Amino acid sequence: MSNVISLLEMEARLTPAERPHILVAHSRDGIGGSVKVGARFTKDLVGRRGWNVTTVCNGEGPVLDLHRKQGLRAAPLFHSTGFAYHPNPADGNAIRRALKRVKLLRAARRYLRQHKPALIHAHDDSSALAWGFAAL
Repeated sequence: MSNVISLLEMEARLTPAERPHILVAHSRDGIGGSVKVGARFTKDLVGRRGWNVTTVCNGEGPVLDLHRKQGLRAAPLFHSTGFAYHPNPADGNAIRRALKRVKLLRAARRYLRQHKPALIHAHDDSSALAWGFAAL
């Protein structure tokens, strides 16, 4: 017998005040498909379903602005954890991208210690990797 239940099952059992805090993580600096779908997912969870959701983006910029314009609670990960961050969505340097992922993992770990969400939803592979390891 599994202890895992879906969000829909949890939604049916709990009032909005009892529902756990969900963090939606984005690690992209530019707006693409995963960011747009993640924003729609978040808007649905908050608006129609009444969940307590915070979207976390790397830093100030278009991804954070998109979520804020839609009235969603959004936080810049690096600023809120004290790490310096300079977005560069077109960076083709593999070493810099790898170092960025290490920095993302450290910032995500610090954010999780401070905010303790019950659930983390990552909408792209680099977010899933960084936030997944940070949650361990």
